[in-house]
Amino acid sequence: MQKRFQTGFTMIELSIAMLIAMGVLAATLQLMNQSNQMFVRVKDRSDRMVDAALAREQLDFYMERWGKGVFSVADAVPQGEFPPQQSSVHHVQTNVLVKSDGTEVSNPDFDSFSFLGNLEGYAVVDSTDTTDNTKVNLLSCRLQSGAATDATSGCYTILRNKDYWQPGDVYLRMEERKAETTHVPTNPLDFDKSTIAYAVIDGLASTASNQCIDTGNQTPNFKANRVISFADGLNSNITLYEEAALQPGDFIQPLPQRLRIFVQQNAEDQNAPWLYISSTPLTDCPNSLTEIAAISPVRSFKLNLDTPNVLKVSLNMGYSTERLRNQSQVPPLELEYYYD
Repeated sequence: MQKRFQTGFTMIELSIAMLIAMGVLAATLQLMNQSNQMFVRVKDRSDRMVDAALAREQLDFYMERWGKGVFSVADAVPQGEFPPQQSSVHHVQTNVLVKSDGTEVSNPDFDSFSFLGNLEGYAVVDSTDTTDNTKVNLLSCRLQSGAATDATSGCYTILRNKDYWQPGDVYLRMEERKAETTHVPTNPLDFDKSTIAYAVIDGLASTASNQCIDTGNQTPNFKANRVISFADGLNSNITLYEEAALQPGDFIQPLPQRLRIFVQQNAEDQNAPWLYISSTPLTDCPNSLTEIAAISPVRSFKLNLDTPNVLKVSLNMGYSTERLRNQSQVPPLELEYYYD
């Protein structure tokens, strides 16, 4: 009779098998770790590139409005007078960081750029309404964008015959105030509100679904009251001795805003420095609002205006070395943009 033997691993074979298994496991873990690190690096770089693209898009949107929709008067005094001498008037603050509570402190890594621009639309007076001569028909392109979307009145400047227009009463009153003012401007954008006048247009109403006119449809799409009033920057009415009224050909533009690009601590992100953009009304017009938007975390934001009216922006995106988003050690994105 043949004997049957019970087979199994010897201690040596078992030890070798365990060593092989441990080696395979270690290699697998090492591969997973390396793959994860590579994924983290690629994702972090990809995220930063997306952040950079979004930041550039936001910067372009606002910087392209530098001086746009800003009336200027060639013989105006640049400091503290509106309209300014140049529509491209601006102010640079160097070495400034805004803390989360709004106070400003010195910081050599950050600068601030302020300028005038218009974020809203415009309209042209097409004609006096034939059925109601108290109204005018407008060719509007988002005239009531922003805070005034649902308002039936707004604060505007008017261009007539290629010039910034005010009735004689308003012009003389503003000149008197400019002569009487004791306001000492701190920068070219520090205007005395009492010397700024704007037109108050009432009865604004859309008459068509299209928000903006185009070459294929030039039918008036907005109405407004023909007779207008004027107020100063403190929202006080200015007495008029003659009727002020809109007429065909008048170009209507909302008051420009003071736009600022700066760096502030983000209270919702452990007070990390972020790039911000804000818009502030020049006057106390009731349909204007101050708005602020966070763009991206930054390590530095520096400006250079050595070439007149050409702004060089040097932007170092990402978190500081003390607080990296992850351990990928991907170098921060260093970007340069130019605006004029």
